[in-house]
Amino acid sequence: RVIDEAIDAVAAKGRCELVSDLAAPVPLFLIADMLGLDPRHFALFRHWSDTASAPVDALASDADRRAHAATLTRLQSELEALLQQEADRRRSEPQDDLLTAIVAAEREGRLDWGGRESFEGFAKDDLLSFAQFVLLAGNETTRNAISRGVLALAAHPAERERLRASPALLPLAADEILRWTTPVRVLRRTLTVDAELRGK
Repeated sequence: RVIDEAIDAVAAKGRCELVSDLAAPVPLFLIADMLGLDPRHFALFRHWSDTASAPVDALASDADRRAHAATLTRLQSELEALLQQEADRRRSEPQDDLLTAIVAAEREGRLDWGGRESFEGFAKDDLLSFAQFVLLAGNETTRNAISRGVLALAAHPAERERLRASPALLPLAADEILRWTTPVRVLRRTLTVDAELRGK
């Protein structure tokens, strides 16, 4: 429904800016829906997600970096307050959503995925960070995969026509788009001991 509505809105205009009209809002709406969050908070989710994933090193000055940090702190507080309020509501009014599952995991100390996979030792402090992680990680990577996948198909029309002619290839295409586009933009690690990588 979310995808159809987004595409219908673009079709009605006859044009679009792919990232802001489709690639960014669709995954964020879907993740918010999975969590059970009201779409009227979409602007907060998007502003927080964009700010949290922005490349801070690219900011021009210390003043810009301080302004960015202040904005992120404010948005973080607003988001945490909203998630806490929604979690409190799920404790008394459980729903069929991911936030209810996270609240249950907090209570039971175990996040059960419904199969063989489960996460033991789930603690009270994990609730907000887990919900935020789902909002940020699922949104940013999916947005990048959609936009870069469309760019790849535009640059390789023969592959685009092959996919259009054989919709059964879509699952393979999704995997290949993830491989080709590498949707995780920045993943930093801090070394705690000296290490050598490629002779450096």
